[in-house]
Amino acid sequence: MGSALTIDLLPGSNFVLHGMPFIIQGRLSMSHVLARSEDGKLTKRVQVSEILASHNNPPSRKVPALELVDDHRWAEAVNRQAAILKIDQGEDTKLLAESVNITPQHLLVLRHKYEERGLEGLVKHRPSGGVGKSRVGEALEKVLVSAINDEYLTKQKKCVEAVCREVKLRCNCANISPPGRSTIYRRCYAIDEQTKEKKRHGSKSAKDKYAQTFEGYQEATRPLEIIQIDHTLMDIIIVDEETRQPIGRPWLTIIIDVYSRMVVGFYISLDEPSAMSVALCLQQAICPKNSWLEEREIKHEWDIYGPFEAIHMDNGKDFHSKTLRRGCVKHEISMYYRPVGKPEYGAHIERLIGTFMGEMKLLPGATFSNIDEKGTYDAEEESVFTLLELERWFGTLITGKYHKKVHSTLHMSPEQKFLEGLQGSQMVPGAGINRVILDQEDLLMDFTPYFEPTVQNYGIQIDNIRYNSPLLKRYVNAIDKKTKKKRKFLVRRDPRDISFVYFWEPEEQRYIKIPYHNPENPAISLFEYRWALKELKARGKNGPVTEQEIFRTYRELKEIEAEAVRKTKKARRQSERKMLHRMTTGDQRPTKPPSIPEIDDVPVDEEILPFDEIETTNV
Repeated sequence: MGSALTIDLLPGSNFVLHGMPFIIQGRLSMSHVLARSEDGKLTKRVQVSEILASHNNPPSRKVPALELVDDHRWAEAVNRQAAILKIDQGEDTKLLAESVNITPQHLLVLRHKYEERGLEGLVKHRPSGGVGKSRVGEALEKVLVSAINDEYLTKQKKCVEAVCREVKLRCNCANISPPGRSTIYRRCYAIDEQTKEKKRHGSKSAKDKYAQTFEGYQEATRPLEIIQIDHTLMDIIIVDEETRQPIGRPWLTIIIDVYSRMVVGFYISLDEPSAMSVALCLQQAICPKNSWLEEREIKHEWDIYGPFEAIHMDNGKDFHSKTLRRGCVKHEISMYYRPVGKPEYGAHIERLIGTFMGEMKLLPGATFSNIDEKGTYDAEEESVFTLLELERWFGTLITGKYHKKVHSTLHMSPEQKFLEGLQGSQMVPGAGINRVILDQEDLLMDFTPYFEPTVQNYGIQIDNIRYNSPLLKRYVNAIDKKTKKKRKFLVRRDPRDISFVYFWEPEEQRYIKIPYHNPENPAISLFEYRWALKELKARGKNGPVTEQEIFRTYRELKEIEAEAVRKTKKARRQSERKMLHRMTTGDQRPTKPPSIPEIDDVPVDEEILPFDEIETTNV
């Protein structure tokens, strides 16, 4: 279902290009549509990226941040979403409305809100408060919540009647009028079953009962119906961008489309797998990749994108974050966890990871799984790839070779299989991909972990770094009217550049960028921040670390790096001069700087079992 978050690419959908209104006639490919001008005088082939560019200033959406929605309102919104989605599946509107305790007319109104604003449109807003707000209402709410938590959501598993008696008793003690029994029943029944199970029977019971797992192994029947995601430590050592000194093995997070075996997205980082690496990988997977390819000078196409229906993953803690769960619900993505001891449920992605790691074995700096394989090879000494160069090499491997090579199970290339599923064949109708996410930054925010700092006179502080802006002035030392404590605000950051954070502006209902409090501080990544912090601890620093110490240490480390680069260059020039002096005959030349190897020059190690899934073709 489309919303303000997405652009519909269905036949009949409208868009404006260079001031001229167009109507989509049909999809030509993942990257192009056939469109006709509204006046019927012009028909042309239009790139999807052009349509996205025409929407680069989406209208401001006055919606709540889902992370700030309490569990009660969240459960209610999710139940309403489920009912709305069933309307399109042909179920009876009256029965669906009754299931969420509203009228059919109200459900249709909510359906329209959902189409316009997504899940946020279904969240019931709290009263704004202020002058005229009933103090009795606040007190009664506090009694209701505490009584339900103390009586109903406990291991004793008391009935709702016990909650009614407790509410009445507490109201009498507080000298306020108790609510009707029906109100208490509605509040108890509105609690989602998973939360109820967790509070009454424990986390393990809730996970065993409600974590979605497979009823039996199933293959996908259309593109982007099922995707799999996993992490692995890559079998290569990379070097620093400036010093070219080895800095360790990076981590790969990768997503594949089960139907076509195409890679939908990946993320390479020196940081261990986390909810943030999952978020960045999901963003790349869901969004068009044209600009990403251009930035890395990759010449091949990578036309697979769009919201998917279900995501399959293992039971790692990075896949169990509240942010990931709520982001998936918002984008109508079902979550399934791999059953323990059932390797067939992750076979596709694990075989592919093995394939890719096998491709890396003859790259400079590749590591090996055993001593016999390694021999006298020194991976650190041979390493030449920076993280960016490895990312470019890996992207070229995927788009230039793997996607175009015949797959032994599919009997065609992953790219061909995907297009067949998209456009259809003589035997099977095409599934089509008819939605594109409108705001990529907004999408990332939906899956990114968050902080809840207060706003002080100096601004806000995340870890040891302060951020400030005149836009925060109205919230300095703000008090939460409900808790009577300092108000907390929703803040996110991108680990690739922590020189600013995203601050959820509660009045304007949108994210705004807040820069460093000290503009003299250099822009750094989260990895560089942790690098400086680790160095401080190595120097014997105990106790709290200040922002000044962090950036002073970072500058010192960068200066050491720069000096190492100068010495390395000087030593290299001296070595080259000595070599030239020794030359007597022949056309000897200095070695060229490392470059990205041609993908087709990398042979496949036939002992790697994962290669059995990919058929070798003769060129």
